[in-house]
Amino acid sequence: MNRIWAWLAASPWASWFQAFAAIIVAGAVADWATAGSIHFGDWQAWIIAALVATLKPLLVAINPADTRWGKGTTP
Repeated sequence: MNRIWAWLAASPWASWFQAFAAIIVAGAVADWATAGSIHFGDWQAWIIAALVATLKPLLVAINPADTRWGKGTTP
């Protein structure tokens, strides 16, 4: 279990997954609150969520002050 937590804390893919999951859950809750049901049939929403989720890992990767991974990382 510790390997999973370590991966979630340090991996760029985990960062993307966390943002993607948060966007999907927020969209589902908003859909349920307005329509009374959750509908994932709109494939464009999945594409938009994936693109938006890419912003966080991309910003970390190009920030030289953030040394977790990306531009400021020392081997």
